[in-house]
Amino acid sequence: TGPLSFPLDQVIVLFDNPALDTERIRYRSTREGVREACMNLSRRVKQADTVFVFIEGHGSYDGKTYKLNLVGPDTTAGELADILYSIPAGRFIVVNATNSSGGGLPALAGEGKIVVTATKSGMEGNQTHMGGFFVESLESNAADANKDDRVSVLEAFYYATRKVEEYYRDKQNLQTEHAVLEDSGWHLQVVQQF
Repeated sequence: TGPLSFPLDQVIVLFDNPALDTERIRYRSTREGVREACMNLSRRVKQADTVFVFIEGHGSYDGKTYKLNLVGPDTTAGELADILYSIPAGRFIVVNATNSSGGGLPALAGEGKIVVTATKSGMEGNQTHMGGFFVESLESNAADANKDDRVSVLEAFYYATRKVEEYYRDKQNLQTEHAVLEDSGWHLQVVQQF
């Protein structure tokens, strides 16, 4: 509702405790809450619309399957894709900022979808920082590389990956997350050598 100027009635927030902000948080972050929120959107969204999904929290990966850790039963990447893409929008932007999020990329990627993950694979299971920097990029013109007064998903991705690299370098820690952007079969990972 800030820099992106989405009207409040077009923003759906899920959280484990909706009582914290009943005006904004309408659904509990459970599998059923995700399903209910998407069914609600399905009634209002048309083919010409774009749906932007931002996921922050925890993910897990067992070597084969990525799961979004929710309150109650977790949701696999395949189940998440089925739920999200039941919305009849023609375009989706999905930013999965959870740890191990790269493990869910194959299930979420596809035509008409831009998917950003905080990690390049499911094996990067440590806490991630990309999500905070991605949001920061949308709140600041610092990410507007071409100075057209808007921040594209690609500009936000580049900004966030640069800030993640700086974060680990400043802490003098080994970087344990490497963001990926997938756009209808086009796969981009920023690799920085130190």
